[in-house]
Amino acid sequence: MLGLSSCTEPYDDAPHSDKQVMVVNGFLSNWAGSSFVSLTLATSYDANGAPNRVTSAAVYITDNTGNTFRFREISAGNYYPVDTSFAGIINKTYTLTVKTADGTEYVSKPETMLPEIIPAQAYAGYNQVEELIQNESGTSSLKLKDVSELYLDYNSNGEVTPRFRYTTSHLVEYIIDKLLNPPLGGVFGYTFYCWITSEDNSLRFTNEKYASNTGKISKQVVSVISADKVLEVPDMNTDSLSYADTLVKVPEYKRIITVHQYRLNSDSYNWYKGVESQSSAEGRIFDPLTAQLKGNISCTSDPDRTVLGFFEVSSVSDFTYSITRQVPGGEIIVDEVSGVFPKVKGFTIDNVPGFWVW
Repeated sequence: MLGLSSCTEPYDDAPHSDKQVMVVNGFLSNWAGSSFVSLTLATSYDANGAPNRVTSAAVYITDNTGNTFRFREISAGNYYPVDTSFAGIINKTYTLTVKTADGTEYVSKPETMLPEIIPAQAYAGYNQVEELIQNESGTSSLKLKDVSELYLDYNSNGEVTPRFRYTTSHLVEYIIDKLLNPPLGGVFGYTFYCWITSEDNSLRFTNEKYASNTGKISKQVVSVISADKVLEVPDMNTDSLSYADTLVKVPEYKRIITVHQYRLNSDSYNWYKGVESQSSAEGRIFDPLTAQLKGNISCTSDPDRTVLGFFEVSSVSDFTYSITRQVPGGEIIVDEVSGVFPKVKGFTIDNVPGFWVW
């Protein structure tokens, strides 16, 4: 996820050098099972296909108290902790080391995992955002789009303003009522309680609009959805009691948003700030970049060797909210609820699912 590039000049070292450029992407959180390291070789901006994976490397993380945590290669170029219960500890500092099969060593800067912070409140409202629209002739233009936004506030703790990035997971509930005409065996119809899930990995994080010495954050946008609550979903078939081949528009009953909050230290914040400044118009993490982003990894065995990537050390907190909307522009009710993780999509018939939020 973090294998991105930047600088002020387009990256063109690879075509003029016989040295292949390593891209080291690492992530460590306070959650067991979430940490990983991926190793690839940089490719030119206009290259086709997936990058080459770097295999058979020795990968480990050390902390500031002398502990070492080794990683093993699960699939080509993807490394995970040998101890599956391994998780970072708040206020500890971690360093990533990678030694490739040819003896080249790459080491990150020491990165500290900062404490989690709980938002003071969550609420929602309406806004207009610019959206890039492309017409049939391929011409692009910006158009204002009505949206609903979920906000978080943070109270001052007397320290420097904390920095966060956010991703969200969405569970949308909707109901389809179907009547039988004529009734069959005393059954007049069915109520289908349905749901769909999605992930939003758009790049959203706190920025300089907040004073750096107050420690207070107000109206931080963590999720953006359509202003209305109209869904286009598969219709339900009363004969097969399953999904139909046709689509139908139905109102969203309720949306459950789980906010994944990553507490950033200064290095991680500067990294994502650089990603944003060089990202394409949509502002997504996975958009292509045209330049080289300076990370926190260096080659200790050959200091002149170029290396890309970043080792992020962040504490992660999850907060789940139910979003109830009536009509576009109307009141939006936000309530904190327990996190639920059903399968990607599904339905029940005449029986409310156990995780359903009313």
